[in-house]
Amino acid sequence: MGRLFLRGIGDEALFGCMSAKVMQCCLNAERGRARCCRWRVTREKRPRTRSEAAAHAGGIYADAVAVLDRLLVTTQTQVPLHGDLHHGNLLDAGVRGWLAIDPKGLEGDPVFDYAIMLFVTEVQDGIAAPHQVIDRAQRVATMAQLPLERLLGWSQCVAAQYAGWFHGAPMGAGMLDAARVISEQSSVRGL
Repeated sequence: MGRLFLRGIGDEALFGCMSAKVMQCCLNAERGRARCCRWRVTREKRPRTRSEAAAHAGGIYADAVAVLDRLLVTTQTQVPLHGDLHHGNLLDAGVRGWLAIDPKGLEGDPVFDYAIMLFVTEVQDGIAAPHQVIDRAQRVATMAQLPLERLLGWSQCVAAQYAGWFHGAPMGAGMLDAARVISEQSSVRGL
């Protein structure tokens, strides 16, 4: 079992188990048991072993696991996290202000929560194009005074994770493209 990059409460913490969960999703798709995902299983060859899963899609999952390992080793601050912070989980509660719903009860690197929101678009089940994600990351890192290399690193991990969860669906293909483009950024390689 891979390491959790975020500590959480209950089953929701499993989504942080990058090196095992994404690989298991790929293996489940091969066996026709895509329980953890909403993807449609296609006829293309799926990886059968964990090492095949790591090499699947040009090694993007293995790259993301390597980035994840570097992020884990260098995380200096652990804070409570929402775990799924995006516009669909933020509500205008009137006089109470903004309300974040559906928290995952996680703890980890504060930069992680920013990574998820970089991918969201206004289109139902759509994701931002890879160049939009990178542009957003640069703007968010500047505005929130975050290290860009960490934000892009977490973004690469999130993209690879979602690519595995939604393998065979348009969202999975889009996230796989995003993970590839992000991994090519020189700031991610410097982690």
